[in-house]
Formats: sequence, structure tokens, C-alpha cells
Amino acid sequence: MIRNEDDFIKLDITEEDIISAIEKAQAVRFIDNLRDRHPMVSMESKVRGYLGETGIIKLLTVNGLRCIQVPYDEARGNDLCDIDLAVQGSGRVMTMEIKTSLRPDRWPEFSQIIEQCDIKFIKRTDHIDLDRDVFVQIYFLPLTNENDRQTVDIAQRTGVGPTADARTIYETYGYSKFINGTFFVAWIDKQSQVGYLRRFPGRNTYHIGYRDFWKSGIKYARQPRQLALYLHGGTVADGVLKCPRCGAPMKLRTARDGRQFYGCTNFPSSGCKGSVNMETVQTPAGR
Repeated sequence: MIRNEDDFIKLDITEEDIISAIEKAQAVRFIDNLRDRHPMVSMESKVRGYLGETGIIKLLTVNGLRCIQVPYDEARGNDLCDIDLAVQGSGRVMTMEIKTSLRPDRWPEFSQIIEQCDIKFIKRTDHIDLDRDVFVQIYFLPLTNENDRQTVDIAQRTGVGPTADARTIYETYGYSKFINGTFFVAWIDKQSQVGYLRRFPGRNTYHIGYRDFWKSGIKYARQPRQLALYLHGGTVADGVLKCPRCGAPMKLRTARDGRQFYGCTNFPSSGCKGSVNMETVQTPAGR
């Protein structure tokens, strides 16, 4: 479960990442099927989506995982599924949906977000059997309504629109705000997500604009630092990494060469050699 904001991970986002995200958003003809929004508000939403993918790819790559971005399908608007990444772990490939959000004006504190907000994803059918393996939630520091109002005001004053040069957009709209303001807040695996949706049938949907969403409470989701371990083949239950071989709890150990890894606690008694070899999980800067 998510306890407090110390469980979050500040993602590594650079100026170059943001420029690249702007260029990608300009190159792909998205369909804004959420609601009618100012073109630059919609543009920034697309940019945040690409930044979320970039930040998660960097985090997982550092931890020894191979990530493949799934192209947006222009022909059907990617309306039947929303798979952002395919992640290669220990002998398996898992699909991931990444959701990005601004802080709600109503609940601006991270403590409030944990208690009041959800991981939301589009409800494409009434069937709860989901086609993604992992759902990730990212938050950006700007407040939703305040940020949108400022974006519209800048667009009206400057005339800088979605087709402007990427660097001009970056500088005009102050996209540097994402460099130190992008946080991986929570994630949930498919089995846990389906279980939550079935357990709370009267509280598992949300409507905004043209869309209905499935939702599950952030406070019931998994801690960001557990994601790489899970994708490497271990299972996470009650906050504990389980051995991919025998299911016993795993413990952080240090090899003779100083490399850290997670080893099975059954090794001394049964000789189980289940392990997750990985580098130290990235943590928020300054924490």
C-alpha cells in the first residue's frame, strides 16, 4: 500500500526529453476523445503522456529491464486498448498502461492525493477482464485548472499554437516545470486491479467528458519501488517480494563484488537459488 509521499519516485526528465515529447505529440494525429479542450491544453496533455513513458522507461532500464514503446494506432485511434509499453523481464513480456495526471485543485497535497484519488483508465467494455498486465500512475506538480487557465491565457496572448517550433513551445509555455515535477506515484498489477474492481462494484467507475473510467484507490496500490522487482519475475504480496522459484520472501543481499540483489530466504535451508539481479532502485532526488 502507498503510505505517504516518501513512497513516490521523482522521475528523471530532462529538457531534451521534453523537446522530444513535443515533437512526438506534433507528429502523431491524436484524437482527443476525453472532452473539448483548447488545442494547447490538449497538446500539453499529449506531451505529459510521452514524458510519463520516457520517465518509466529510464527507471526500468536502470534496473535491468528492456522496454518497447507500443506505437499509437492512428487508424483506429487506439480505442480498443491502451498499451503504452511492453516490458521484457525474466523470461516474460508484460504490457503496461501509463496514466498521467496533474494535481487536482481540490486536493493539491500529495497526502490528499493518496487518500482521495485513484488510478483511472478508460472503461472500454463492461467486462472487468483486462488486457494489460500493469497499470502505472504518474502525477505532475502543476494544478489542473490553474495550469489549463494559464495555458489558454498564454496561447491567446502569444498566438503560439501546436504547430510552432518545439523549442518555442517549450519556452513560451514554461515546460521546464516538468523537469523537477514528474512523480511516479503508484502502480497495480492486473490481478489486484481486477480483484479491486470486483470487490467494490458500486465504487469502481468514474465519468468525465465523453468517457467512463475504471478506477481503484491509489492508497490500495503498490509502491513504485516494487515495480522493477515485480517485472523481474518476483511477485509482490502485502508489500513483500516473493521468490520467482518457490514463492518464499526475498531479502536484499550484497554479493562479494558489491552488487546488490534480492535472494530467496529459503537458500540456507533448501538451497533455492531464486534471485533478482538488479541495480539499486532509483529514488526521488533529495530524499
